[in-house]
Amino acid sequence: MDVEETISHYDEIARHYATLIDDEPPGWIADALGRLRARVVPDAPILEIGSGVGRDANWLEARGTHVRRTDATPEFREIQRERGHHVDLLNVVSDDLGGPYGGALAMAVLMHIPRTSIGDVLAKLAASLLAGAPLLVCTREGAGDSPPPAVNAKSCGSLGTASATTTTWPRLCSVKVQVISSPEATSMFPTGLPSSHAAAARSHPGGGVCETE
Repeated sequence: MDVEETISHYDEIARHYATLIDDEPPGWIADALGRLRARVVPDAPILEIGSGVGRDANWLEARGTHVRRTDATPEFREIQRERGHHVDLLNVVSDDLGGPYGGALAMAVLMHIPRTSIGDVLAKLAASLLAGAPLLVCTREGAGDSPPPAVNAKSCGSLGTASATTTTWPRLCSVKVQVISSPEATSMFPTGLPSSHAAAARSHPGGGVCETE
């Protein structure tokens, strides 16, 4: 999977995607965000990887949590700029993550990371966090690999494709959310995360799991 191809795809569909996102997260995401917020290290910002249109950061900041918003997609950053928010350019694969942070979240992001890079990305995330800081991860549940959205936009689990005449946006197949304290890459995902949309988040000691069908 080509990360740049995925970024380009989201850049093309960002405006339409933004029209499909409600101002408030659904209940299961709000619950996960609340569990993350309850565990953050006080007086330290949260790192958000893949902020998108900013809905989850808005929810957290409305409750007093400072979020460093980041995204690799130019159009998502522009959409948030128009809404009065600053979003840093950050490619989680190639860029330094900064820090230290009191927590981090990556919602529907890690499934786009190539299998060969996921270990390094998880290690960077762990290294960017203060001791005891939580990491919120959301991936599609499953096993194996599937094509990235730019290749197979109409498959189950994709974010869809927009055109002048028709748009298809399938629902998520199945999602697993974890809030993980003091993450270590090797123990969080001992076999690595499969790339693209079919990814399985594995249990970790101390990390509660919230599932939705």
